[in-house]
Amino acid sequence: IGLEQADFWELHVTLIDALVLDKNYVSAHAALTRYFANYEADDIPFAKHLQLLANKCESEFFLANNNDLPREVKTLMLQIYDYGIANEDMSAYDYRDFESTIQSVYYLSLATIGTEERIALFENLALRYPKEPNPAYMLMQLYFDSKRYSLSNQQAQLYLKLKPEDLLDPYDHAKTIHFILK
Repeated sequence: IGLEQADFWELHVTLIDALVLDKNYVSAHAALTRYFANYEADDIPFAKHLQLLANKCESEFFLANNNDLPREVKTLMLQIYDYGIANEDMSAYDYRDFESTIQSVYYLSLATIGTEERIALFENLALRYPKEPNPAYMLMQLYFDSKRYSLSNQQAQLYLKLKPEDLLDPYDHAKTIHFILK
């Protein structure tokens, strides 16, 4: 009952983060429903709002609560990228949170739409956001999985070119080099 009386969005976010981390999607969905009933996008930093929308999509995916989830995931992805473009000067700390939100939405997209539709989605994202490295990363993997090795190689090289080196995860770097050499 305390959260229902709380005026601090931070308390809601802390609870939601803990429930999602614990993969307690029933309780996370309930907490997200309470949160969105009390707060609007303008009430908190927009990057955090996007993360909560991603958490909502994730909980709905695992609970099979939303027949329109593929459309919502695509819409959320565009919102995330539009935010990133509008805030290109965000700090490295904020960028890591931003990337974490992108990754969670990416993996939801993988689970909610078919391979060819995913490829088309990420090709469109790459055209719409040519400076963004993550569509290249996803296309690299999708092309590789569908045995389109030359396209995978091109996307791997593009990803390394676009990704800020100080934010390049060692595993992702090694994986990308593997796709280039294949």
